[in-house]
Amino acid sequence: MLRLLPALLLALTACDPDPGSGPGDCDAMQVLINEVMVDAPGSDEGFEWVELVNVGGDDVDLSYAYIGWMKSESSTGETVGFPEGTVLEAGQYLLVGGVEVAETDVEVDLDLGQGTGGDGVFLYNACGEVLDVVVYGDSNDDAITDESGGKAVSYAGKPGSGETLARCSDGSDGIDSDDPANDFIVMGEESVTPGEANVCPCESMASDVRIVINEVLVDPAGADGGLEWVELLNVGSEDACLDLWTLEVFKSDPTDGTEKVLPVGMSIPAGGRLVLAEDSVDFEPDAFLSLSFGNGDEGDAIHLYDHTGQLEDALVYGGSNEDGMLDENGTATSIAADPGSDITLARCPDGSDSDQSGADFQACMVEGGTPGLANDACCGGGGSCDEAGAATLVINELVVDPDGADAGYEWVEIYNAGNGNIDASGWRVSWFKSNPDSASGSAAIPSGTTIASHGFLLIGDEFVSGADVQASIDMGNGTDGDGLHLSDCAGALEDAVVYGPNNEDYIYDEGGVASSVAPDPGGGDALARSPDGSDTNASGADFCVASAATPGSSNASCE
Repeated sequence: MLRLLPALLLALTACDPDPGSGPGDCDAMQVLINEVMVDAPGSDEGFEWVELVNVGGDDVDLSYAYIGWMKSESSTGETVGFPEGTVLEAGQYLLVGGVEVAETDVEVDLDLGQGTGGDGVFLYNACGEVLDVVVYGDSNDDAITDESGGKAVSYAGKPGSGETLARCSDGSDGIDSDDPANDFIVMGEESVTPGEANVCPCESMASDVRIVINEVLVDPAGADGGLEWVELLNVGSEDACLDLWTLEVFKSDPTDGTEKVLPVGMSIPAGGRLVLAEDSVDFEPDAFLSLSFGNGDEGDAIHLYDHTGQLEDALVYGGSNEDGMLDENGTATSIAADPGSDITLARCPDGSDSDQSGADFQACMVEGGTPGLANDACCGGGGSCDEAGAATLVINELVVDPDGADAGYEWVEIYNAGNGNIDASGWRVSWFKSNPDSASGSAAIPSGTTIASHGFLLIGDEFVSGADVQASIDMGNGTDGDGLHLSDCAGALEDAVVYGPNNEDYIYDEGGVASSVAPDPGGGDALARSPDGSDTNASGADFCVASAATPGSSNASCE
């Protein structure tokens, strides 16, 4: 607990009152820097803070003691002092922070470095003697000094935005070995504790446990913000604590990732799962974590590290690896597919790990994926749907540009050209507008959907009358080439139609970049196979502009 004389003003300016001028305690002061926020989210100004702890058995008078900081070798440092009458009681914490920091004990104007090249925070007693130092950053190229007065050879890590450096030596706060690398850890933004005891983590190392990235949604429908999630699976035989494990996301540069520290308190029992998600998902995750995965263009990656920085698992996805992403073996040569919009990547079989992303992962055709559950349904083991090899389903008719406003009126008709009923559970239609490697959206066929022999299934938006399956659809109108794919419940491409005046956008069909293109339909016109179900895998030969739209029934003749 902090005690201040009632008449004192807490808001201070740098070096006011004069630091080092007495009359505070100078002897046997057992006060330490316990946690620091050097890189607050957004603008740092007013949001930085330093937490002190009194680890001794006596109250300490901090009158005219002061905090200093250095951001480069040439910097003489800056300081800010405590007012007369500032007393920190034994075992208590003191929060020193900017005007925007909630519940500060002493309000000060801090300007701490973010750790590039080495920075330092210093605590001095009222006699100007160094009590404690934390040197931190990605190096100490700036020659920041420690308690010895010489260049620090040990330094704590470099926290990211919203993360702190927290004293957690030997699993507890308030312990000082004068070795910042040993005494401090980077604490994830969900685990910071200003003005309170640090919640120090357990330490499960990758050599002791086996954790894999088991399923992930990297490209939610529409705007991704708030909807991405990842499921971790403990495939080992022992319970695992994941405190201070990190996920690192790579989007275009394999050497420049964005790290996310898992919240303190995360553990997975043997055989159990942990789902980390952003705050707008429509289910209850085990913990919330800000995520920002790449959508798979030219290769993206997700790495999982234990608390020592050892790589535990990697997923590289996108269908190609032009960006040179790394996995456990070096530059990845086995690449999982680009899942497309609103489709998860799932390990199949559940938890399998050959360190080959292309072999271990496939697109999950289950609506919403299977967060917190086994991937059996994603892998074809949890349902009775028929895969493409045993099915004869085709895209039979579609309206991509309804009269007037398109929203709510687009539709796709699926036809069973075979002689047996087909379970279409988990099949999916995906539409491509300009990027051949990433679907602009998709719609899954619900579980339990059967299409009779020579029968039709109408998938329509909210204003389409008679739709068997209602889905939000936003297909392209054909400019420079657009396409629609039909994939089976295991993610295999069964059928495609590419349409427009040309294919300048290089949309794919069953044979690669489509060389045969169906016409560009006008407003209100339908593209239709003539006759129903005819399929040569050449869109220009199979489709025409129909003389009338016939959703859910046999196609009309060509115009």
